[in-house]
Amino acid sequence: MYALACRDGYQYSGPGPVYVTEIVPLASGLAAVASDQSLHLFHPLRLREGPSKRLRTDHGNVTAAKVYSFADSVVATAGENGTVSLWDLRLGPSAAHVLRLGEGGETSIVSLACSESTCALAAGTELAHSQASVLLWDIRHASAPRVRYNEIHSDDVTEVGPPTHLLSRSWHPRY
Repeated sequence: MYALACRDGYQYSGPGPVYVTEIVPLASGLAAVASDQSLHLFHPLRLREGPSKRLRTDHGNVTAAKVYSFADSVVATAGENGTVSLWDLRLGPSAAHVLRLGEGGETSIVSLACSESTCALAAGTELAHSQASVLLWDIRHASAPRVRYNEIHSDDVTEVGPPTHLLSRSWHPRY
């Protein structure tokens, strides 16, 4: 058994508990999405100092975050309002939100996968009205998903693989 010791850490403050739901490593640091619908950038060797950037998302609850570009520090986030956002964490807070995909008001997005080399982003949705979908965007032409696969899963699409060789997974209990 290994004995682990905390070397550094940060605790979110606020009126209620805030939980980190995803941590994404980037060239510029660690991006963390939290239950207060925020995206934060931390220096990995100075966690105690707190985030160097704090960005408010507009997803409602943030449900997924993935690296779009490690070297360029671009993160994709998605949420319960059915939208996906790309954030360039090298930029200041007012310019960091660089792209929004989806109209909003649709089914919650619960999984993401990104491919910088093909400019593609895949998203899996929650099951709603007996349908879960896999959406594929080409971010160069982001006005609408390039492809939408409906009726291929009988439950939430909990994981999508790289858009270059699309894989998807949902969980359905046996009765």
